Amino acid sequence: MEAQALNDFTPEVARAIFKQVGLDFDAAEDLQGFENFVYGVGDSVVRITHHSHRSPEQVLCELEFVGHLAKEGASVAAPLTLPDGELVGHEGNFVFARFQKSPGVAGYSEPFSDSLIREWGRCIGEFHRLAAGFKPAYPRYSWLEDENHDFEARIPGQATILEIAADLKTRLLALPKSPDVYGLIHGDAHAGNFFVDDGRLTFFDFDDVSYSWFGYDVATILFGVVLQPWVTPGEEVAAAEKFLVTFLEGYSRENDTAALMLPSFPDLLKLRELSLYAVIHLHMDVENIEDDFAARFMDGRRKRLEGGVPYLDMGFG
Repeated sequence: MEAQALNDFTPEVARAIFKQVGLDFDAAEDLQGFENFVYGVGDSVVRITHHSHRSPEQVLCELEFVGHLAKEGASVAAPLTLPDGELVGHEGNFVFARFQKSPGVAGYSEPFSDSLIREWGRCIGEFHRLAAGFKPAYPRYSWLEDENHDFEARIPGQATILEIAADLKTRLLALPKSPDVYGLIHGDAHAGNFFVDDGRLTFFDFDDVSYSWFGYDVATILFGVVLQPWVTPGEEVAAAEKFLVTFLEGYSRENDTAALMLPSFPDLLKLRELSLYAVIHLHMDVENIEDDFAARFMDGRRKRLEGGVPYLDMGFG
């Protein structure tokens, strides 16, 4: 989280926000948000976003999209109106919103079952089907404008990697952007961003919504699957192949898998790899990483990136 956001989020600001939301701040549980302040209170989740991270209009677009998915029956944590009838509120340099609390438990606490993977795929296919052609009233940025893809600002001085990133962006810009393959995506639909309740998945944290390829949504999921602690080193490709086959079985129940442009996955995976690499450089001391997940990812990562090693050396059809 940006230092300015931490400085601006005083106890007085927090209490003023919760007063507007109509909930008791003293009863709130800090859910340890990474780029937002997130609290759970009863059957609600309150998310507080600094203007340096998202503009009010961008937040409204996100809520409009999630509301559209919820209205059409997709399994998402729907936004709730505030006491004044609005979807967002304002306090100082912050915009805040309230969401339904998702039932169940996190989906990443154990190896993924085939039934969970299949349902995961079905849900993402449904999101993409409902996103195709959806036109919100408020603006949202594209993948190219995403601050996580501003590699020049986040990893300056790494000339070889920056050249690789520039070439990658050139190839991606040549990909089609028709409504059947490109639109608003979740952008971070890993297993930490849905809860499982008796086989039903409920997705939340659409903070990374952007205009991008539907395939990137799935590539980001596959990217994280092989970093799970139960995947044995050296078995990443086998784990990815098994996961993808089952995931696509579920996806195809809601949307044509042609929407994912599977042959483009090597480049979409590389974009995610570079993105996480840059995020870690921005937010962590890369010489002394304490987070286990980040440490595993960064082990030998610069050498792999500079050497042009594919994130997953496998065929994608």
